[in-house]
Amino acid sequence: MVSNAKSVAPESFPYIAELYIVWPDRQILCTASLLSRSIMITAAHCMVDEKTKKQLGKVKKVIFRQDRGRSYATWVSGKIHGMLKISDLEEKEGILDYALLELEKPLPVCRVRNGRVFSIIKLPVKDVRACKWKALQPSKELLDQCSLFGYGASEKGGPDGKLRKLTNISVWEGNGRLLIPMENNAQYTRQGRICGGDSGGPFVCGTNFGERIYGILSHSEPMLESYPSSCYGEGDSGGPFVCGTNFGERIYGILSHSEPMLESYPSSCYGEENAFLYDVMGDVRRMLPYIQDSFAKMNKTNELIEDYAKCDF
Repeated sequence: MVSNAKSVAPESFPYIAELYIVWPDRQILCTASLLSRSIMITAAHCMVDEKTKKQLGKVKKVIFRQDRGRSYATWVSGKIHGMLKISDLEEKEGILDYALLELEKPLPVCRVRNGRVFSIIKLPVKDVRACKWKALQPSKELLDQCSLFGYGASEKGGPDGKLRKLTNISVWEGNGRLLIPMENNAQYTRQGRICGGDSGGPFVCGTNFGERIYGILSHSEPMLESYPSSCYGEGDSGGPFVCGTNFGERIYGILSHSEPMLESYPSSCYGEENAFLYDVMGDVRRMLPYIQDSFAKMNKTNELIEDYAKCDF
């Protein structure tokens, strides 16, 4: 991640890990989150080819970083459960881009072992024991405190093993996905953007019941052909261009002059030439029925319920 993303101590977020993935023609890095003692969630496109829907990438290693000293390495079983369906931005189907991975050895979540604590990030579910999960909405007073996390590249170089946290984010919810405009936000601060290695990283928001994962970093898109009808400009050059969202009004641009919009800006990510104007996340609330079905097929529903009770925060 770039711009105002900050390096943070990985042990402060003990549910986030790096995935080292091998494809037939390349090696990539993605970010993943621990949902239960043995199940992690990441973006499906990290391992699955979007065109053929075949799993071509294999997770070679999972790394949980420590603030100091040796990191904890573990492995996953070969099979994944998930879904990959990415529609165009103007289509209401949204995107389904998630994969559940099973660790070979369950981790001792929410208890100290050998001086190390592993934790989980909970799904935005009101009652995980329910036959049909219902989404838990984020607290309105905490929306401005949502954060993105990733082990991706920065301006200075490729992935360096540092976990980065991006806050102060403007998010637009629409057509079954969450969009982060690479524009000035409400505080006139230039937005950061996701880079190679950030895919699969969690978008975390606070609720009245603790933090929950609301998005999974997926990909980047060019500018929409048209803005929503709720958008308007204020003043002349230098004035804000504002759009209404489900989270309230957000500033999506600064009025300049009458040139047509460019599809992309020069990238700030190391080794990349262009940066698209929107970073896209899969909306976990929309994917909940599929995720619940995946847990059932993996025979991990009871494990999830037990770990939610164990990690009562």
